[in-house]
Amino acid sequence: MRKGKNAEREVARLIREAVPWVTIERNLAQAGAGGPDLLGLAPYGIEVKRAETLALDAWWRQAVRGAVIHALEPLLVYRTSRKAWRCMAWATPPACGRPIRVDMILKDFLASYCGLTRTGPAHNPMKQDSPAAR
Repeated sequence: MRKGKNAEREVARLIREAVPWVTIERNLAQAGAGGPDLLGLAPYGIEVKRAETLALDAWWRQAVRGAVIHALEPLLVYRTSRKAWRCMAWATPPACGRPIRVDMILKDFLASYCGLTRTGPAHNPMKQDSPAAR
């Protein structure tokens, strides 16, 4: 349990450092009411996993279920020992026309997020074609 709390705190700190204008909070009601581990990086509900054995499909399903509770997009952030934090989120490539699950390094995701929120339309990173916008 302590590993999970520490991982959530570490991810919250990394997000605050990369995106200082957002307020990231741990969702302390998650154990009883469900929902994501971290809130505040709109439009995402963030599920954090720190484990030695990856269970990406199960974690992704949990991230989706948790995000839906708050009408948010799922963002799964995970890592194993001595590896960089990675994340999964929905993306809609123009050629595909439908959302797909993408995996990337968390720092790259946050850099993209910063670009979208500072220069995007009305500073809103949620796109009309995202699953949560439907």
